[in-house]
Amino acid sequence: MSAEGFVSLSRPDAGFNLVFLKTGLETFKPIHMRGHRADGLLVAFVVDDIDREYARL
Repeated sequence: MSAEGFVSLSRPDAGFNLVFLKTGLETFKPIHMRGHRADGLLVAFVVDDIDREYARL
């Protein structure tokens, strides 16, 4: 999967996706986060049942 400034690589047997984002994309860099240590870092978890995972964690 790809789009302007975005590429997602995955393998069915790996259990995760590796995503590359172009530096400075406004879509993934909210103004209120600029200057913070995690500036430009996006971590996303996709689960089947968010309530079950919340309880598990």
